[in-house]
Amino acid sequence: MERLHGEIRSRAKNSGRLLAKKNLRFFQQEFANIRAKNPGMSNEEIGALAVKEISFGKQRIPFATSIPRQHAESRKVTLPDGTTQPVPTEVRIEAGKNSV
Repeated sequence: MERLHGEIRSRAKNSGRLLAKKNLRFFQQEFANIRAKNPGMSNEEIGALAVKEISFGKQRIPFATSIPRQHAESRKVTLPDGTTQPVPTEVRIEAGKNSV
């Protein structure tokens, strides 16, 4: 298993991509939840925590050395829980050994 893990890790040089609509909505909901609990936290810190909580991030974190995030402007969005809150509207996640 350790060998397979290493092989997958070495192949995953960089799998950067924008979050698709469904993953973006999960990210936005987590972002809003974390911000509500930690109002003094920066958007970058909130984003880093939110990525770790969604399945997209959970699947990539074990294979990455680092996962930088880039958040576009925030705007008000209706979230899955029915609330409307300002959250990032475009999120790019890069995961891989050669992330910059």
